[in-house]
Amino acid sequence: GWNSYRDYYTIADAMGYITWEDKEITEAERMSYIKNWREALTIPANADRNANKAFLDGAISTAKTELAKVIVDSEGKVTGFTDIDLNTSLISSNLTEYKQRLVSAYGKLKTIATGYLCLEDKTTEDAIIMRDTVIAGLEYILPYYAENWDLKRDSQNNWTLTQFNLPITVANVLCLMYDDLATTESGLKLIEDTC
Repeated sequence: GWNSYRDYYTIADAMGYITWEDKEITEAERMSYIKNWREALTIPANADRNANKAFLDGAISTAKTELAKVIVDSEGKVTGFTDIDLNTSLISSNLTEYKQRLVSAYGKLKTIATGYLCLEDKTTEDAIIMRDTVIAGLEYILPYYAENWDLKRDSQNNWTLTQFNLPITVANVLCLMYDDLATTESGLKLIEDTC
């Protein structure tokens, strides 16, 4: 029987019907939204770095800790994580567990991206390694994220992970890395493929 609205519509559909407004925004507006969003995840560009030293140092330190858990091959490609197994097939995996792994993997990239943006100098070796690892991590996770799961089954299996947690976490990573991704054709394709 029908238990609630989530059995009839996915939450994404319901949210779309409730909040969707078809509006073209200018490039300047889009960049302003991205800047404000990024600053909400890190610190404002004009903020006093000394006054925010504890936050910045904590974000950078946590990013380095998470960076150590990313497995990168000799060509700079991410091949996995030491603490998250994404290689288990969705079919043979518990759906909730599978989605939690995806949220954790993207969360790890978000932590590294936040640390990267908190670095004052983006040209240091640490900064380049963080940046390149996040981008390679996005490429690595995309096939797992893009895998089609049954929405009816999903609506009965911790649906908030798929409808809220996962898209928000992915969007946060893309927002944090937007400037680095948008400067290359492959980066723009990665944004498009992920969205």
